[in-house]
Amino acid sequence: MIVYVLLPDDGGGGPVYERAEFTDGRWLRHRIVDAGGWRLGNYAPGISLDHSDPNVVYLSRKVGAHCVVQRWRTDDRGATWTHRTVDAGSAGGDCLRPIVPRDRPTDRDVVWMQGDYRGFTDYRTDIRAHLSRS
Repeated sequence: MIVYVLLPDDGGGGPVYERAEFTDGRWLRHRIVDAGGWRLGNYAPGISLDHSDPNVVYLSRKVGAHCVVQRWRTDDRGATWTHRTVDAGSAGGDCLRPIVPRDRPTDRDVVWMQGDYRGFTDYRTDIRAHLSRS
């Protein structure tokens, strides 16, 4: 199971998140959602697979003026998805590059970078975390 971003090379549209699973000798691919357009020219804000539950991904996408972190879930191997917003930038700035910690040694479901991000050498960001409700 993998998740990834498609970057259109035709200049149209924007990045699209997908999930793929190798089964019966072939890759079964499913679109999750578009990333909400380009960020900083050619930047996709990020997606991460939850390795403890491969039916769940966390991703960042532009909704309105800012990128938000969302949790997306499928119960039919990627054919359909439901989602909820984890953080809509309540602390200010964009929510980018969500990462799901493997084996979760803590109660953090997902961590991400949040704040003013203009490029990999020009940023004013913090690291944020969503705590599980266990």
